[in-house]
Amino acid sequence: MRLRTLAILSCAGALTPGALSPAAAVPSHPLHTVAPTQSDQTVKLHVGDRLKVHLGTSFRRPTSSDRTVIHRISHSGGYPTNEDARATFKALAPGRADISSTTDAACLHATPRCMIAQQIWVVHVIVKE
Repeated sequence: MRLRTLAILSCAGALTPGALSPAAAVPSHPLHTVAPTQSDQTVKLHVGDRLKVHLGTSFRRPTSSDRTVIHRISHSGGYPTNEDARATFKALAPGRADISSTTDAACLHATPRCMIAQQIWVVHVIVKE
């Protein structure tokens, strides 16, 4: 019985806090964030990385031009709500895609239609292995 107890204590001692680094325990993928001021810029990601987009209340929810390369995994707010447009994307495969959004307003959907200028927001994404 004493030998068994020592073996259990030896194994338990190997798992003390700090024995395993957090990176070794759970593989993590970076989370990149882009803002309204970064329109027309290029973001380089690796497969598994996530990209968070945070735009203003007048923007529609951002979308991906190629969901096989980078796919939207969550979204909230945006026109017609009064909340900022937010979305998180995950890089799925090597390739290129654009994430884009446009501003919108209720008067653009009315008759007669208003003639306000709309803003186009786009980020070019390159995904590598």
